[in-house]
Amino acid sequence: MKQVRMGALVAGLLAIAGMSTYARADTKQHQEKYCAALSALRDDITKLDALGTNATVKELRTATDQIQKDADSVQKEAGKIGTPTSKQFVDSTKKLSNEARSLSDDMTVAQAQSKLAGDIQSVKKNAQALADESGCPEAMPKTQDKGSPPPAGQNPNPSK
Repeated sequence: MKQVRMGALVAGLLAIAGMSTYARADTKQHQEKYCAALSALRDDITKLDALGTNATVKELRTATDQIQKDADSVQKEAGKIGTPTSKQFVDSTKKLSNEARSLSDDMTVAQAQSKLAGDIQSVKKNAQALADESGCPEAMPKTQDKGSPPPAGQNPNPSK
């Protein structure tokens, strides 16, 4: 009788371990897809940041449309990861998408960039946290605030 119970216990533990391994493999796959999609989103945000004040609203819309497309892809994979960090990221990208869709055609580029700046920063921060969690911190490099000190070991004025 004890052998039957022990056998059932061992079989149950092996089944749980197998499911856990499968879940980890599935999560790892979603993390890898997230990292690839995040790299594309990072490139899109860089292009948006690079738009000058002489850019047209059409150029701005093209950039935000591409961000929305890639953000949707990133949201999809982040949602499949299922962690609190991924939920924060998904929420911030949805907010950015909604703000981008609500841009008025008669806004200047500077006004639109100003309106989206906080949401973009939030997406970058949450994307970095999820990238770190997913094992691909290079997919969304940390951005440094203008008023904050440089990372440890880096001289802010290399000529000294």
